[in-house]
Amino acid sequence: MTNATIDAETVLEQVVDNYPQTSRVFMKYALHCVGCPISHHHRVVDCVTENDLDLESFLAELRQAAFGQS
Repeated sequence: MTNATIDAETVLEQVVDNYPQTSRVFMKYALHCVGCPISHHHRVVDCVTENDLDLESFLAELRQAAFGQS
């Protein structure tokens, strides 16, 4: 990721490939996004919407795992 951020439009495959430490966030919620065949075009917003999660809270957890910040 060139801008070193994770936002609602970030593709899941990019999140996990660039920041493998974020996989624990997906596992915490029993999300099977890590290694999912559609993760190459599925966005963070798609994941949270389909799993009834709060977008801002989930993004904060991903950012904390990836960068040590929210």
